Amino acid sequence: MGKQETFIDTRETIDLFKSRFLKNVGTRSNDMWSTIFKVIKKLETDEAGNILTTNKNLKILRTLRGDIKKTIITPAYRKDLKRFLGGFDELKSINDTYYKAISAGTLNANKQVFNEVKNFSIEATKNSLLDSGITQEIIKPVENILSQNVTSGGSFQDLTEALRKDILGDSATLGKLERYSKQITTDSLNQFNANYNQTVSQDLGLEFYFYNGALKETSRTYCVGMINGSEHGLEGGRYYHKKEVENSASLEWAGKIPGTNSSSIFINRGGFNCGHQWLAVDTIAVPKSARDRAESKGFYTPPKNS
Repeated sequence: MGKQETFIDTRETIDLFKSRFLKNVGTRSNDMWSTIFKVIKKLETDEAGNILTTNKNLKILRTLRGDIKKTIITPAYRKDLKRFLGGFDELKSINDTYYKAISAGTLNANKQVFNEVKNFSIEATKNSLLDSGITQEIIKPVENILSQNVTSGGSFQDLTEALRKDILGDSATLGKLERYSKQITTDSLNQFNANYNQTVSQDLGLEFYFYNGALKETSRTYCVGMINGSEHGLEGGRYYHKKEVENSASLEWAGKIPGTNSSSIFINRGGFNCGHQWLAVDTIAVPKSARDRAESKGFYTPPKNS
């Protein structure tokens, strides 16, 4: 399997597992809003429609966290999540096939390490999409808005409209749960794929990388530059020595993930939701111009008689 086929299989796998999981998120957003609205309808207000700061109202809010969590994390949700997590095994299999092909059919003795990279990514994703992540990113912000409105005597109508838009979204913006789920599912699979590539390529001692993927109107300048080359003052494009990729982390561009450095650039790439991948390649497959460029910079020493 070549690098283009590997990338295509990777993209199709990520899109398939992501779309399966996101399919039912809209329904869960509606259920979440229904649950919240049933609770906030019980809040006491004055004649002007402002929420009263009373013990009764504060007590009502304390019941909300558990109600929202039960609405989102249902048995069906857990089943969808379990199926989504199977995407990590699929991506590992695709990458293993590629690297076995360019490493004479075998990977090095670190198969246990490779499995741990996958398992770590799965656990991190489960934490983000189950209790801790949902509570921190979805439920707590709702609780904070409600608490502020109760303690400050906010307008019930304004509160209702703001929450409805935040949770359900509108024609221009996805709802809170949909936004969060899309980001986590997209980044978890893409970043695992990048992390796994980096781990295996280092184990195999591969020096050169190919920046895989197509450009679109929303592509970040980093990605445009790595594909076209001239954007970042590099001749040609796509093929780079490991040191060149590491050095590219010092560039600045809109959408760059804070803290991106010479190690994490292989994982973070162009930023959140970036669909490009750094794929390690056998030196023999690298154009001579890219090898000569790396050699001139002192990054690459050709083998004798090459």
